[in-house]
Amino acid sequence: MFERARKAVRHRVSGALPMDKALTIRLRALFNIGEFMLANPRDVLSNSFHARRKPGLGRLHIFFRHVHMRHHSRSRDPNKSRPEWFSHQACFANLLRTLEESSFADRVCLTVVYDGTEADLASDFVARYQAQPSRVAVTVKLIHGGSNIKSWLELLEMVKSDTIPEDDVIFFMENDYLHVNGWLDKVVELYDSPIVFDYVSLYDHPDFYEVDGKPVFPAYRGLRAELHVTRTHHWRDAPSTCGTFLVKKKVFIEDIDVWSSRLSDFYAFAYLRTIKRRVLVNPVPGLGTHCMRAALAPTIDWAAQ
Repeated sequence: MFERARKAVRHRVSGALPMDKALTIRLRALFNIGEFMLANPRDVLSNSFHARRKPGLGRLHIFFRHVHMRHHSRSRDPNKSRPEWFSHQACFANLLRTLEESSFADRVCLTVVYDGTEADLASDFVARYQAQPSRVAVTVKLIHGGSNIKSWLELLEMVKSDTIPEDDVIFFMENDYLHVNGWLDKVVELYDSPIVFDYVSLYDHPDFYEVDGKPVFPAYRGLRAELHVTRTHHWRDAPSTCGTFLVKKKVFIEDIDVWSSRLSDFYAFAYLRTIKRRVLVNPVPGLGTHCMRAALAPTIDWAAQ
């Protein structure tokens, strides 16, 4: 069933129809979610896949997506259920601190992609950090998206046209993530390992687990994953993640049609996993978390980070 559905989707998107809401509907219709999300892309990996896997991080280019926060009903952050300790500034300060404490800080280029005006930026906490001396310089690029999807598409075009070498790593980062100390060192360790993968998430999503014998996310009932180990950490194959992830520039360019398709992150990774046979890994335990009260990565005291 899985192979028939995969061929059907490939055939249907081979024409001019954009991979947007229509494809999302097709993915839902053609796949039993449990079957296609549990399918293992490693089962059909070719020798060419392994041959093209070039170890090494090179440089890490972080694109931190931020917008001036106005906490009202029309805000881009409307009434989200956040932990008591959360703030966007705390997340950014945590990012800078954990980068500066790493022995690999000199490999990092940090760009804040700021969706707003110069006046907005002048009153934003990002401007203060931009002016401070740091081992990791903060560069700010203004865009005028006006919505989450429009700012995302502008960012894609920015990265596509950038002269970043194809073996450098892009880290698309939303502005509400927190990280543990040492995360960068473990990412370098992963990229220096022989583990084969295309995408990396630092978020060990609670959806992958069961609570009181019941799956948090029913589509992942019976989820199994290959487990890998580097010198200091475990990594698992994952079916999907949110919009914060790492990928080499070469793979990003090959997959930009998917990322510009307006698919949700869930269905984008579903397509990449099943059609393009991309492999996503995440750490166990997590090295970062999405700061939503009901979706914190398990086993970590995030308030202490």
